[in-house]
Amino acid sequence: MRDRERLLLVRLDGLGDAIACIPALEGLRRCRPQTEFGVVCSPGNAGVFSADVRHQHVYRGAASLAALLAEVRAVGYTHAIVATEEPLGYRIAKHSAAPRRAGFWHGLQKPFKSLWQRSQLTHPVYRPTDWAARPEHEAETLYRLARAFGAQAPAPQDAPSLACWLRTEGVQRKVGPALLGVQVGAKLTSHGWGPAALAHFTAAALQASGLSQCMLLCAPEDA
Repeated sequence: MRDRERLLLVRLDGLGDAIACIPALEGLRRCRPQTEFGVVCSPGNAGVFSADVRHQHVYRGAASLAALLAEVRAVGYTHAIVATEEPLGYRIAKHSAAPRRAGFWHGLQKPFKSLWQRSQLTHPVYRPTDWAARPEHEAETLYRLARAFGAQAPAPQDAPSLACWLRTEGVQRKVGPALLGVQVGAKLTSHGWGPAALAHFTAAALQASGLSQCMLLCAPEDA
């Protein structure tokens, strides 16, 4: 049923990747205030979003895919944003039957992949494959997907509006408003960093920030 606009965000990555999508969600809410939002998460970023994201679907592996696709399709999404370059993300958006789908493509840099990407999308947004050619922050890049559906530039930056999208029950009472967040993930240890190195980095970042409090952010499997 499509009696109202429902927008699906597909983000099958980690915690930080999901958080980088929040300005796009807020920009879309401002230009489409009656829209109902849903997201397809991975186990690594499930639980990040607040109740402002009404439908939260979790992809838990190939064995759960058929059930996930049926669950997503039943919602009746009208728009879908593929905020990942994994082929599975495009498949989920296409299977949702949303008539309007925005996502990235790479032009002639990856011609065959680009042809396939465009076949899955109604609103392709060009993104270069060369990381050196991406001067903007990842959140700005993702915001270009929201602009395909009417979000206005620049991307929202006011903390209270963005924080509404995060599940932060109890956090403000414990730490107060002036806080440095440091994301900790397993990939940080892949280049020889251990607990001592992470502790030194966090202490240096806190000192440089001028703030007095710090919180470590991580997915459940990295806790």
